Amino acid sequence: MGFTSVQSFVRWSAIERVEGIWDWSFYDWVMDEGKRFGLKWVPFIMIGPWYAMPSWWLATPDNRPNKCLEHGEESWVQSIWNPVLLQYVERFVKALAEHYPEDLIESIMVGIAGDYGESTTNGLYVDGYYHTHVGWWCGEDEAIDDFRRAMRDKYRDVESLNRAWGT
Repeated sequence: MGFTSVQSFVRWSAIERVEGIWDWSFYDWVMDEGKRFGLKWVPFIMIGPWYAMPSWWLATPDNRPNKCLEHGEESWVQSIWNPVLLQYVERFVKALAEHYPEDLIESIMVGIAGDYGESTTNGLYVDGYYHTHVGWWCGEDEAIDDFRRAMRDKYRDVESLNRAWGT
């Protein structure tokens, strides 16, 4: 049928249950099954959604959930403004590259900002389980600082911003 690869979610929480101890056994099975059928693998790396984060990491100060502007409440999804998350993503990709041979991987997909791939950072799929809704998820201090910096770079001063926005 022309298939060249199989894609699967690769959750950080399934691989590094204990900090510094990597257990690739589940994904080794996926890789082995792909090889058996002549398929390469496309790991879809999940770091950010609540279900993909190891419990040890969630207990650290590096855990920075996003916060909605409407209610000022946090969710369980990691903030895209988390200043240290990229370091963990890079660490994870490096560990994956060291474990799996390059010739068996067709490509790598870097994960999502929401729970299940929605284009917003939080969706409605788990409403009631934790604070989630479609809306503006940029209430974290880092997000506010980033917005202020972007407006300062673009407009230079408050008067210019107010003129441009009609406020």
